Amino acid sequence: MHSFAASVHRATAIEHSTSLAFTSSKAANVVVARGSLLQIFTATATNTLNLVAEFALAGVVSSLAKVRLPTTRAGRAGCDSLLLAFADAKMSLVEYAPETATIVTVSIHYFERDEIKKELVLEKTPPVIRVDPQSRCAALCFYGDRIAILPFKQDVGHESDDPTSKYPFHPSYVLRTTEIDPKVRRVVDFAFLNDFIEPTLAILYETYQSWTGHEISSTPLSSGLLIQSTNALLYVDQTNIPGIAVAFNAFYGREHAFPAPPPADALGPTPVLRGNLLYHDSNVTDCKDWGIHLDGAQLVFLNPDTCLVILGDGECLVVELTGDAGSGGWDRRRGGVKRFRATRCGVRLTVPGCLVRVGNGLGFWWWEKGKKVAAIMSMDEDDDDDDLYGDSGKKSSSGGGGGKASDLNGSAGSEQSRFVFKVCDTLPGLGPIRDMAVGEPAKYSEDPFTPGDLVVRRDLEAVCCVGQGAYGALGVLSKNVRPKILTTVELAEIKETWSVKCFDPNATQAENEFHKFLIMSKEFGTTVLKTGDELQEISDIFATSVLKESAILQVQPNGVLLLDYEGKLIQNLAIGDDNTWVVSCSVSDAYVVLLLNTGDLILLKADAEHRNLTILLEKKDAAITSASLYCSPAGASNLETVGRVLRRQGRTFNNPSKMDLDILSSPTGGKRKHDEIMDQDDDDDDDDLYGGSSSKEVPSQENGANENGNTQDEIAEESKEEVYCFAYKESGRLDVLQLPDLVPVFSIPRFSMLSNSINDAFASSLPSAESEEKPKEDIGVDINEILVVSLGPDANNQDVYLMARTETGDLIIYKASRKKTSHLSHLLAMIPHKLQPLPLNKVDTLHSIVSLRRQTKARPKTTCRPSFVKRDYLRPFNQVGSFGGADGKTGSFYCGVFMTGKYPCWIMAGQGGGSSSAEGFELIDGMQVAKGIDIEDAAELHNVNVPHGFVYVNEKGLLRLCQLPWQFNYDLEWPMCKVSLRRVPHKITYHFESDTYIMAASTPYPFNLSKAQQAAAWQQAFWTKAKEDRTGLYYPSTGTYSLELISPVTWETVDRFQLEEFEQILCAQVVNLDSKQTNSGKKLFLAVGTGMCRGEDLTARGRILIFEIIDVVPEIDNPQTCHKFKLLHKAEEKSPITALCGINGYLACAIGSRMILHTFDDDTLNGIAFLDTNIYVNNLTSIKNTLILSDVVKGVWFCGYQEDPPKLKMLGKDYSPMMAYGCEYIVDDQTMAFIVSDHEKNMHVLHICLNVTFQSYEGQKLIHKGEMHLGYRVQKYIRLRKLPLGRTKFGAIQYSNQYFCVGGTLDGGLNYTIPCSEKLYKRLYAVYSRMVNYLLPLAGLNPRGFRQIQTRNKPLTTLITSGPPGPKSILDGDLLFQYLSIPVSLQRDIAKGVGSSVERIIDDLLEVMTGTDYF
Repeated sequence: MHSFAASVHRATAIEHSTSLAFTSSKAANVVVARGSLLQIFTATATNTLNLVAEFALAGVVSSLAKVRLPTTRAGRAGCDSLLLAFADAKMSLVEYAPETATIVTVSIHYFERDEIKKELVLEKTPPVIRVDPQSRCAALCFYGDRIAILPFKQDVGHESDDPTSKYPFHPSYVLRTTEIDPKVRRVVDFAFLNDFIEPTLAILYETYQSWTGHEISSTPLSSGLLIQSTNALLYVDQTNIPGIAVAFNAFYGREHAFPAPPPADALGPTPVLRGNLLYHDSNVTDCKDWGIHLDGAQLVFLNPDTCLVILGDGECLVVELTGDAGSGGWDRRRGGVKRFRATRCGVRLTVPGCLVRVGNGLGFWWWEKGKKVAAIMSMDEDDDDDDLYGDSGKKSSSGGGGGKASDLNGSAGSEQSRFVFKVCDTLPGLGPIRDMAVGEPAKYSEDPFTPGDLVVRRDLEAVCCVGQGAYGALGVLSKNVRPKILTTVELAEIKETWSVKCFDPNATQAENEFHKFLIMSKEFGTTVLKTGDELQEISDIFATSVLKESAILQVQPNGVLLLDYEGKLIQNLAIGDDNTWVVSCSVSDAYVVLLLNTGDLILLKADAEHRNLTILLEKKDAAITSASLYCSPAGASNLETVGRVLRRQGRTFNNPSKMDLDILSSPTGGKRKHDEIMDQDDDDDDDDLYGGSSSKEVPSQENGANENGNTQDEIAEESKEEVYCFAYKESGRLDVLQLPDLVPVFSIPRFSMLSNSINDAFASSLPSAESEEKPKEDIGVDINEILVVSLGPDANNQDVYLMARTETGDLIIYKASRKKTSHLSHLLAMIPHKLQPLPLNKVDTLHSIVSLRRQTKARPKTTCRPSFVKRDYLRPFNQVGSFGGADGKTGSFYCGVFMTGKYPCWIMAGQGGGSSSAEGFELIDGMQVAKGIDIEDAAELHNVNVPHGFVYVNEKGLLRLCQLPWQFNYDLEWPMCKVSLRRVPHKITYHFESDTYIMAASTPYPFNLSKAQQAAAWQQAFWTKAKEDRTGLYYPSTGTYSLELISPVTWETVDRFQLEEFEQILCAQVVNLDSKQTNSGKKLFLAVGTGMCRGEDLTARGRILIFEIIDVVPEIDNPQTCHKFKLLHKAEEKSPITALCGINGYLACAIGSRMILHTFDDDTLNGIAFLDTNIYVNNLTSIKNTLILSDVVKGVWFCGYQEDPPKLKMLGKDYSPMMAYGCEYIVDDQTMAFIVSDHEKNMHVLHICLNVTFQSYEGQKLIHKGEMHLGYRVQKYIRLRKLPLGRTKFGAIQYSNQYFCVGGTLDGGLNYTIPCSEKLYKRLYAVYSRMVNYLLPLAGLNPRGFRQIQTRNKPLTTLITSGPPGPKSILDGDLLFQYLSIPVSLQRDIAKGVGSSVERIIDDLLEVMTGTDYF
């Protein structure tokens, strides 16, 4: 069997981050690593995060660090470079290239040599990067005891004759830590020291491997090191030996109570034993009574003297380094650090995974341990205002003099710094996914959806257990948008819809914010509804608002009308004649561009003073098929010319020249000439635009010039809005024209080829003559619509996007990025995505599929003119959203674009609201109500009854007024609803008969020994005194577990079953067991397996609980409480029940090291068969009378059940050791296989071969048919049957014979594993092989090597070592889906190389995903 694996939802866990100036010299960037996804953010002046770019790497980032290299292009421009580390021992140096809006690889360093690999080490430590503060070298620690040093060049001027001078580094070398000191067996952490003449490393090591509870601060201090241990913070420098400490619990200094060391004769010479001076009272700041520990804590320096510590439970501490009395602040460095001052803030934040400073005092960045939420916080150092926790909530302690607390109101040298924190921005996340279930979603709409073929289509939602501690939550994921339908109106023959605002001087400000008219265009007229308390039909017009929403513009095929706010006619401007009419238009307040059926273009302008329309330009035979107007706000830099940028910075052109371009001449026939900036040095391009150090000609302040050298006319010009017209022509050319003279400022001759990055043809050697025809091989895709919009949280933080829709329904998105060109200071960079709005068509026969794409594949355009009004599919919207919750403030606003059609999609960008977020935009595939139904049109609508909503019309003539559900967040790839629980969810399962979820959750509870255990401990002298003082000690905690019944409508707990003390729920599953209570002989029950652990000296036990979900009379005020738990049976077992499932009406339970099969008769469990298993069974799943079980150490077993006589028999097993996580069946017609995810982030496909063969050990060994490295661990697999292919012409349903698996990962993502045929596999594998060689590898990584399986031990099968590297019998869907976003020319080259066509390859990708649209 062959399969196809792809990530449908990227990882959301942020494991590593750093702040640097990456995109420009003045940018405050934050680079985060989410598994193999590298994201670049910019911290704005308003302390929000904007996504600049993201890149999918062929490797999981294990560490990253910034470095400033003066010998590279980025370093000479004042930018930082980025060092990335990958397993096992690889390091890449990358930089950001603004001219292509991507990252470029400077070098890659490979240290995975056979002679230094540690084959016997099972747990390989991930590589860690540290960089010298002066950027003189970098160190990479790998394999636990190896350190690679990479020296960087600081000045290459005297090495011009050296052939290696082009490289920014010297040759690297590797050190073994035992060569430095024989005692250095394992490196815990290391850091570079600051202000040393030569790069100097400080290494924290262990003589033998124990545990990883220590860390050196990654922020080096100018005078020493700050060392973090479990019980204290230590400071060590050259002037203060042995150092000082701040102790946070009473365990610090009790090392004398540890077991005695080995005999002296075993150590050689007798050591001289002396007390540790770090335990002396004069060197310790006494905070032992706090009773806290630093396990899992993260710290970051607020300034060189103060660090913020966030503990593993979220509590915040502020620790200051102080000097002698009277030497506070910077003066304390003269005498060195003498003591600590620690303060408990009295607040709890999210549990951090990494902390980093952003910008110059802007704030911090972290991800939450459970929810993977990152936040940027503003930080203001304040000595006067009250801080977040106030004076009354402080507890301070300082060292010296026996550790007595110091006075906060003492001398100036003892004054404590004060900081004010507030959360300014968050990035939502999901993970780790402990467990996952799928069920039917709740209905948020008051009106029902359009009835469809429910047999063919079925909607599901994925509910995940995420979070830790008080931040535990349920994450509800849905691939499609599920709107809340408020009202439905039947209106036939509606083609397009618009909503119009118009300023009414007699109305209030709030009323003027509402849309006044709802315009619906029909085939032979237009209907206008007035949007008040009710929809009222008033007249037939077609309109949009112009002149700052003070007038209404009506565009008809034969003319344009201008009306006032009451709908009264102001002007009627006739356009065209009997043979000429308007087919499309674009409006930007005062400007209107009309496209005629003859290919002509007309530019209109609305005059606000005279309130009339005038024709500015009329261009004959412009051959423009689509146009879009974009208005750049006054003073904004969203989209502007180079001349405007230079004038704003007070600089002029060095060498102005003229360029004659005859792209689009004026109506008078004259040609427009343009200025060109002559670059003297390519390396100074960004400096010329954005204020570099190079000298420029600055005009003197004469003739009324300001301090920047701008005259009054130039200042007035800068305050004006700039309007651009993006015009796409039949030849595939895209021109950007500046209004009102239609001056060409940007040109792309071959835009239809869809390159990854597009530069201005004016600044290159590309031909710019309009008359030049494209060669036949350069014919690109057919683009029938373009749209230019600004998306972002506010007007000051918006990016410009160019969206194009092709004839086949594909969506192409470009983002405008800063770059110096001849005229427009931007370039266009393509944003890749996996959306394909045109899937496969209906089936004609049982095994044949006809593709719409091949019927409408790209072909040369005909010369005939269109004879119909053009339909616009891309509809922008703004301020769409809703609010709700207990406070009515939960929710967000969104702006973006809605693409209508049979397969609609949303492009959304957050605009803030109750939960602010700004992460670029997300492309959401589809809408639930539109599956199989054409959405004719959509528009935003804001009035009294539908606040911040939208309206859409479907092909059945139904007009629906909708809102987005406030419960969902649309800042991820899939809309997500996070239900806060304030407890930890562990297991979840769905009961489809009652439409409820069963969840196992726990709340933290202190672990207390029983009286018998305490007596045994005292007897063994673990406590020498029964009444010993335990002040300042911390104790472990456990959880009290409960079983909860949750309603998916309100996500509240309607019933709860509390478990006993120390009892934990290890598994919970809804099973279909044999029962005499139903006619079918089967009935749904809830089976729960528990384990009871009361310490190491008592044997673990367990219980099996059988529940039934019964219907009861609900409470009066809560109709959701109509279901309850009913305990039918409980069975005590001598071992924990670690896994269970139903098999053919029986219940299979893994009890300790044995699996027992039970029957459930008369509410009693009876064992009928058993099988001795391995160490710890963590997964059980079944199909018919077969069973798969996975072990945490021994791999996978395949078993069968025989009913007469009852018997469980092992049919086959995997003999190679494997730490299995999730396992499930995968079925392709008559072929069945098993997929398993292991600890090494691999996925295995195993087969059972019952035939007697040498390879299968006479059928007893499971054969590895496919293997692939995923880069993440899949915790849970759910098997789903593919949706039916449709109906035949006779009405018969054609069911699919394939079952695919949905996997939830520990990184907070979702994965699909889909079976595919051998022919499809061979075709796509040929494409995969070509793409590996054709695509430019980011960070120098090899996609094949990334997918090569990673194993701890030598493989027992030849599958891993045979053939080319890479995945075996599994297609890399993530790489193959990049085929949809590469340039058309490259698509054709790859298709030609494999003997296929572009349409056929895309059809193959769509065929794999057909039938998986459940969510």
